Amino acid sequence: MRCILISIVLASFAALLFTGSAVFGQGIEAKTDIKSYYVGQDVKITFLNMSDDVIYSIAASSTPQFAINRLEKKEPDGSWAAYEVNCSMPECDIDFDAPVAMQPQNNAIILWKPQVYVKGDNGKNRLAQPGTYRIILNYQIRESDDSKDWRWLEARTNEFELK
Repeated sequence: MRCILISIVLASFAALLFTGSAVFGQGIEAKTDIKSYYVGQDVKITFLNMSDDVIYSIAASSTPQFAINRLEKKEPDGSWAAYEVNCSMPECDIDFDAPVAMQPQNNAIILWKPQVYVKGDNGKNRLAQPGTYRIILNYQIRESDDSKDWRWLEARTNEFELK
């Protein structure tokens, strides 16, 4: 029995080793250009597809700010509080582009003013206040042409300060 188990483990390892393919969607990175900004200063986000796969993201479109899913602020206890950055339906009707293909080894640049959306305030945003933050961006992987096989994933930036 032990010999069979070892054989299964070795066969699985060999298959993983010799297929030469990474897990689909790995190698996606998001980072800010510096670690500290002033409140109201634009944050430059580089969204990188360092994988061998085509991914899809609004970050590569003409409305890249809508690739930002949310802003997270570090709380005193070390947890992260999530804040919306864009007004959404039904309160707001905002046009933005569909996800655009990002080829392997390419990137997209987003210039974004750190703001949070305040629900019930007629679609108005407020400047994010001082603190430690990270930005969560959405991207999509498409394992086939069938939309039921399309999955949304997230990439987190490094932590940065607003002061």
